[in-house]
Amino acid sequence: MEREINFVQGRRKKLTKSQKVDLKIFKGVLGVFGVFVAIFLITLGVDFYLQFQVKSAKDQQKQMERQVAAQESIEQSIVITTEKLKILSELFELRYDKQAAIDFFSEIFGSQVLIKDINYEAGERILSLRLQSPSIFILESVFEELSNPEVEEQFGQVNKTDLVRNDRGGYNMAITLSLVEESKTKKK
Repeated sequence: MEREINFVQGRRKKLTKSQKVDLKIFKGVLGVFGVFVAIFLITLGVDFYLQFQVKSAKDQQKQMERQVAAQESIEQSIVITTEKLKILSELFELRYDKQAAIDFFSEIFGSQVLIKDINYEAGERILSLRLQSPSIFILESVFEELSNPEVEEQFGQVNKTDLVRNDRGGYNMAITLSLVEESKTKKK
């Protein structure tokens, strides 16, 4: 018997096996390449999206800056108005303190004593009154009222000066007192 040796068929079997292995490797490499391409495309898409978000955020920031710049004058006028109102309220408070002191002394002095002159130094909160009385006896009752603890509590020390008799037989006197802040009188 003759035996045939077929080298081509053995070679084809080897090639077919090798091609199958190469095909598996090629598919594996192609799969890995596909994964890398997919990752690249996803990364590229995310990058475009984030750049778009950054650009829109910068646009919003610029728009807000323009709005703030446009409203800066309004804010400035509000701040100025607020400061003016604070100053006015302080002035009215000082005037109120002065008016309250005048009303208080007008009440305790009665109708016989005339408050002739008023001088108020707002910075130091000092009130000076010049009084006129037709009689020394009425002025004596004024001295008693000024020595009252209620007066000392509200106004601190009251200085009486310049007691003078005028040409018509009446008496003039000056009193100086400091206005105590409300917070101090409330603590007592």
